[in-house]
Amino acid sequence: MNRTKLPSEKQLAWGTFHVMRKLARPALIYEINDRLAEFLHVSGKVRRIRHGRGPEFEFDFRAEWMRSKLQTLDVLYNSSRGEWALTRAGRKAPIDQELFRKLVAKYGSDPYRHQSNRDPEPISNPIGHNIDRDWRRNLLNSIRNMNRSSFETMCRKFLNESGIERIDITEKASNSGIEGTGFFRVSIISFRVFFGCRQSVDSISLPEIISFRGTMVGRAEKGLLVATSSFTESAQKEAARIDAPTIDLIDGISLCNHLKKMNIKI
Repeated sequence: MNRTKLPSEKQLAWGTFHVMRKLARPALIYEINDRLAEFLHVSGKVRRIRHGRGPEFEFDFRAEWMRSKLQTLDVLYNSSRGEWALTRAGRKAPIDQELFRKLVAKYGSDPYRHQSNRDPEPISNPIGHNIDRDWRRNLLNSIRNMNRSSFETMCRKFLNESGIERIDITEKASNSGIEGTGFFRVSIISFRVFFGCRQSVDSISLPEIISFRGTMVGRAEKGLLVATSSFTESAQKEAARIDAPTIDLIDGISLCNHLKKMNIKI
C-alpha cells in the first residue's frame, strides 16, 4: 500500500496541536488519533496500513511518536490517567511565543493556522489513578481486525451483558457492521431497542446518524449505536437532538472500558 499518502512530520505536528487546542481537555489516544485523522483527511484505507508485521497501524504509530516528540518540546504531557493534554504554554491564547518559535524551528511554519478555531479556555490538570493506556490500543486493534462471525459474537455478548435480550441480528449493514433489534427490561417494563455495531477506523459522521435513525423509526423506541472509532461533533449533536428519537452512542474507548468491566474476553 502507498505509504506516501501518510501525513508528513509537519502535518502531524501542527495537526496534533490544533486537534488538542480544539478538544480543550485531556483525551485518550484513540480519540486523539480519530480526530487527527479526520482533521488531516486521512482515509480509512490509509489508516489501515500496517506498521511492520505487528498489529498496530502505521498512522497510529506515527501519531503516538509525534505526541512523544511534542512532549519533549513542552507542548503536550501524558497524565497519570493515560490521557494526553496541552501544557500551560500550549493552552495560552494566543499561542505562547517561545513555544511557537520552537515548533517553527523544528517543523516549519503552521500550515493549518487558518483552520484553527478560537483558542480554548485553560483547563485544570487532570488527576486520577494510574492505568495502562496500551491495553485499549491492543484491544481495539483486535476488534477492528475480527472477521464478521467473531465480531458478531462479541457484539452479542456485549449487548447481552448490557441487559439487552431477545437479540435479532439482521443482514450485514453498511460500513462493516451489523444491525438488529432487542429488548431492554427495566423492572417490569421492557422496550424495543434498535442497535448498530460498526467495525470501523473512520469516525462516524452526521449522514450515518441520520441514516441510522431513518432505519430505526417504526422498528424500536430507542436507538443504540456502537463503534470501534469515534463520532464527529455533528454526529453527537444529531444523536441527541431533542425533537427526534434519541440514539445513544458508544465509541471505541467506551466500548473497551465496558468490555473490561464486563470481563468479556476477545
